[in-house]
Amino acid sequence: MKPVKTIEYPGSVAHFKAFMDRFLLSLKFGAWVNIEDENIPKIYFISDNDELQTSERKIWSISSGALSKRYAAILATQTRPEKITIDFIDGVSYEGSQFMRDHVEKLNTPKVVIEDQIGDDFLILTKEIISKWENKNENMAEDKKREAWEQIPNIGWYRDALRLWHERLTTAEIARKLGKSEQTIRNKIAELRKLYGEDIVPKRR
Repeated sequence: MKPVKTIEYPGSVAHFKAFMDRFLLSLKFGAWVNIEDENIPKIYFISDNDELQTSERKIWSISSGALSKRYAAILATQTRPEKITIDFIDGVSYEGSQFMRDHVEKLNTPKVVIEDQIGDDFLILTKEIISKWENKNENMAEDKKREAWEQIPNIGWYRDALRLWHERLTTAEIARKLGKSEQTIRNKIAELRKLYGEDIVPKRR
């Protein structure tokens, strides 16, 4: 099945997944609604299936809320160390396991199932996701012009801790400067790294 849209970007599958996680959180109950026709709003559910995910591949399934089910999928693949390909594919679903006679067997490669297409609504959703993704990347480019610690919210002593971390101070040294325990600093650095990634809070080598 040929994708209705394919885009390539520098970055990682993990970055796109983080973006999609935020996009899904912005939806009510994981449902995207096309309200172009005010009389008949069309509802589509977007979900990611854990059994289909790997570090180099993420898949999101889109299904119609109508009785006559229609499907589409978004497939993000790490094609190179610093490049991802994102395919928006209408009329397919993916299965990560198959039923055997007496058990369910997980598949190494997801099985592609041809389904009824969503059509124009999927094109609208695709454009919305790409637009928001590109805006995010533009904002990230602007963020890179700022120091790393300026890219996190200015709450309490967090920016100071991150600035000192970038200045190569140890957690013990940061703790003494900020009047905190070393464990508090360790926990906060780990939390900030989880929230903002290693570009903002690098690991020590």
